[in-house]
Amino acid sequence: MIRLNQSFQGTYSTHCFLFAADGFTPVGIAIGTENVNSIFVYALTGNTLANSGDFAPPMLRWFRDHTGTITSLIPSKDGDALFSSAADDTIKLWRLSGLFDDDRSGAVGGKFEKSSFWGCEFAVEGGDVIVRNIDPEGIAFARSLRAGDRIIRIQGYDERNLNAILDAQAGTQAAGEILATLNRVSVLRQNLIHAQSAGPNGEDETKRFIIRPSWEPFLTAFANESGEWAIWHPSGFFNASAAEGGSLFEWMILRGADRPPRLVEAGFLSKTFERPETIRKLLSGVSIVDAVAGAFLPDGYLAAAIESVPEVTILTPEIGRSLSADNVSTVTAMVDYGNADPDAYDVRASLDAARLSEPNVEVLAGNQYRYSWEVTASGRMNQIEVVVKERGGALVSYYASDVAYRRGDTDAKSPYQLHVLSLASEDYSGPIANQRNGFGRLEYPIDDVDAVVKSLREKQFAGLGHYQLGHVRELRDDEITPASVGTEINQLNGKLRGENIRQILIVYLSGHGTTIDGEYHYVTTTSRSADEAELRRSSLPWSLLDRAGGPDTEVIYMIDTCHSGSAVDAKSSIRDPLRSGGVVIAAASGRESAKELAPLEHGCFTYSVLAALDGDADGAGAATEGKEAHGGANSGDEDRSGDSNADGVVSLSELVSFVRDFVGQLTAGEQKPTIAPLRLSKTLQLDLVRTAP
Repeated sequence: MIRLNQSFQGTYSTHCFLFAADGFTPVGIAIGTENVNSIFVYALTGNTLANSGDFAPPMLRWFRDHTGTITSLIPSKDGDALFSSAADDTIKLWRLSGLFDDDRSGAVGGKFEKSSFWGCEFAVEGGDVIVRNIDPEGIAFARSLRAGDRIIRIQGYDERNLNAILDAQAGTQAAGEILATLNRVSVLRQNLIHAQSAGPNGEDETKRFIIRPSWEPFLTAFANESGEWAIWHPSGFFNASAAEGGSLFEWMILRGADRPPRLVEAGFLSKTFERPETIRKLLSGVSIVDAVAGAFLPDGYLAAAIESVPEVTILTPEIGRSLSADNVSTVTAMVDYGNADPDAYDVRASLDAARLSEPNVEVLAGNQYRYSWEVTASGRMNQIEVVVKERGGALVSYYASDVAYRRGDTDAKSPYQLHVLSLASEDYSGPIANQRNGFGRLEYPIDDVDAVVKSLREKQFAGLGHYQLGHVRELRDDEITPASVGTEINQLNGKLRGENIRQILIVYLSGHGTTIDGEYHYVTTTSRSADEAELRRSSLPWSLLDRAGGPDTEVIYMIDTCHSGSAVDAKSSIRDPLRSGGVVIAAASGRESAKELAPLEHGCFTYSVLAALDGDADGAGAATEGKEAHGGANSGDEDRSGDSNADGVVSLSELVSFVRDFVGQLTAGEQKPTIAPLRLSKTLQLDLVRTAP
């Protein structure tokens, strides 16, 4: 019989049996609990006497990391891992490998009997207690113990009396007594360890830390309702969805009693820690040491990397203050560069999707800087974002940001000018068009862009557009070169400068994209081959495309270049535009490719955009205007008068919601558009077209 200590183990929630590698022989049982939200693994052999006089299976390991009640437990077929889900909406994977290999019914001749909890052995050698056989996935390793370390003191609670404290110290007690105390302290309560290890200079270093011998998961996975996902290891390595997966979880670094802890989004550290290949290896069953063989990071590397990332804090407008279209407001941000070099970073601020002008800069003590911007534009709900980013592509750059929301008083239905810069390439030929390169000829990019521009013009002529169509420039195939696009951007920005009306710019990219040095590049048809040097010469780096749209111009990036199914290219095509501060609407994400369907005579993405502009998106999604989500897409011809969500106007938030769902329907889930940042696409007040005059 298993009796849980409700104070330290919680109450029963669920369980599963564990089996040997043959899949038939039961060897243990895992019990999930609520309140303590943990998993306790017991062996089905080697029974020990329980307090009740009955025989109870011995507990071998405690898994602890969930923040909600454990809801289900499933062992892997090979018996090496345990999967758990909980009310915190995460799935966690735990190591079982080797757990049932030894008889752990008790200590024999001074053996350390609780190695399954600690993930290491403690042995008496030469009058000292030495750490041996340490498991790199165990809690002792995670708390910085290493093979060869010497235990000089252990303080903890007596497992026989959880209110009594045991204390054994080298110099006062013999090594055997220290080992006996390690065997006797409770694994259900905190213990204080003092250890010594040889430092890099040969001098002894003392480690002092609190440890509760409960193992961390070797992987945690989480996905939100928008399809963004992340999976990570406690060492810091992770993989995440292309758009905002890196923002789904954070690392917390304690900075002493006099300073609050720092929370850092995992995405800030993508440059070093986003390693899909490492996660794949971990899923295959190897340890973290083997997964990063030849490149294992030293102790404290995650904390050191975080210290190299600037910390951004928006100071003004203060919480509770609103923005006004009639009065100048000041946006102020403090940036603490820590160990980073400020000269290696660019600082950019945006109000909603509009980039602000260059800031005023004040240099402060301690490698801190204060930046300020003056703004007059305002919406009913304004997103202020300040981004500090290393120069270079998004996949190879550290960055940090802070986001604040402030109310305003501008009517969201005020008129605006809508401008379009479109690049469409389909006539890929010669060596570059080899399908193995991922740059095969495309059928519909030019038709797609032409159709969107035509639809916008027709809506304006029919009196349905909420916009005034401004500067429209379409470049096709060999018209697209770094020089020609640079000229177009300069001319466009010149025309936008000084306009006393709200400015919206759509940058529509259709064709092929690739990643060079971690930066997104638009591949042109002038490229003679897929050789990297040739692509550098002929393709358009994001650093060029990023210049489109001057200060106070709100930019919407529509990107339909993910035809190869490359996860790396999908990430760069979304993240580089995201760092530019606009709204990104990408045709595909992850490993799926953007589909072209001959019966539609368009790519699925553009076909959905056209349907949305024709009115099918009216009422789609949980729009910020207070509309509720509704199912299905309208055909464009049916009467919507009975639809409580439809109001005769298609907004940006409705368009992105409709496109995301409708593309999934057209492709049976094989293509999923990405909208990012999703919060901005929903709060940005932008009515596009009316469904009727």
